[in-house]
Amino acid sequence: MGTKGRRGILTEAVKHKQYAVLLLDEIEKGDQSVQDLFLQILQDGIVHDSYGRAVSFKNTIIVMTTNLAGDLIDDATNYSTTGQGETIDDQIAAFNDSAQQLTNGQNIRVGSGKDADRMALDFNNKLQMELTDYFRPEFVNRIEHKVIFNMLSKPVVHQIAKLNLMRVNKRLQKAEHLEFMYDQRLIKFISDEGFDLSNGARPIAYMTNRKVMAPLARMLIQMKTNGRPSGLRGIRAIVRGHDPIPGEDRFGNRRIEFEAIN
Repeated sequence: MGTKGRRGILTEAVKHKQYAVLLLDEIEKGDQSVQDLFLQILQDGIVHDSYGRAVSFKNTIIVMTTNLAGDLIDDATNYSTTGQGETIDDQIAAFNDSAQQLTNGQNIRVGSGKDADRMALDFNNKLQMELTDYFRPEFVNRIEHKVIFNMLSKPVVHQIAKLNLMRVNKRLQKAEHLEFMYDQRLIKFISDEGFDLSNGARPIAYMTNRKVMAPLARMLIQMKTNGRPSGLRGIRAIVRGHDPIPGEDRFGNRRIEFEAIN
């Protein structure tokens, strides 16, 4: 907002660019005064800067994120169903579908009998309670749309792992002029070990760094010490061992080996 003799960063930015998207990440970490300020903005669409001049937010889209309800989906068992033959992917997909119906303002009948609908309604009610327990009810009620982000599904995790490995390849090409070669088993390996509902996609990046980037770096350092093979054009990652056995072994005995390709 600014102080006497000093213009506010937010008000000056919006004043010169009203048609904008304003993102407030993890709004719950902000001071109470921040909530008070945005309660006024959400209510009137106008706020006054330190000089008393009105600044309009009526053409600004305000997006706020929060992790307040993160503990409600701390693991897959919180949202497991009793349906016969359902995998965790089926359960997550069904829950996401019902949750998005709520987000889009569609009605879900309480007595529908569908586990996913029941879970989504239960989650939505707990989410509302969590918000009003932490924020003032008038602040929560001024938020026009409350969007429930989907839980990560295995196909999405697979794509994230693939993207991380593509970045490894780009870094290796740029730094060493070498190609990083791998197949679907490596993508699946990183996906399996990085799949964590409670922590989102972060473990995938961690697993990529730990299982791929760190060994690659050690291999390159050793090559520079001992002499890089002539004609080296790339490094291939090979996953050895058997895949996980459902219900018995989550990770199997898989390991990653690297070999130089001439």
